[in-house]
Amino acid sequence: MTREQAIEEARRKLDAGGFQRSVVSRTPEDLNLDRITLDCGHQKCWSRSNSQFRHQELVEATLQRCYECAKAWVTENTTK
Repeated sequence: MTREQAIEEARRKLDAGGFQRSVVSRTPEDLNLDRITLDCGHQKCWSRSNSQFRHQELVEATLQRCYECAKAWVTENTTK
């Protein structure tokens, strides 16, 4: 598939819950940011102010979207 098609498919996968990864560690960076490590090995920053609702905060504490995995998927699935 073309790069554009792969990006559109990766977006659909992200919206459907694909590329969700478990948080394996969380380290405070500053008063508002934590550095999290996902079970795929990628890291990202997580803002404590991301969540507007307590339930959402609890969900985000255990699962996060991994955009690095999504980007790798696009690269792997681009043939044209």
